[in-house]
Amino acid sequence: SGLPRRVPRANLVPGTAQQQNHQSGPQVSRAPDDVRGRLTNLRRGIQQGRQANNGPSTGSIHLGPTHQQER
Repeated sequence: SGLPRRVPRANLVPGTAQQQNHQSGPQVSRAPDDVRGRLTNLRRGIQQGRQANNGPSTGSIHLGPTHQQER
């Protein structure tokens, strides 16, 4: 097809293939009480956002809950 054949693992920099410790962000506690607290805060924030969205209308069109919106 005119394109060169790829040779797997041919362009690796020496010493980098063995590194498997990828930390994508800060480590957070996975203790059940900590997770429960974070989920409670998330739920509370979602409820507050929905209540704020149902406040006095300023002329904007209300589209309803996001699960009913077309994406």
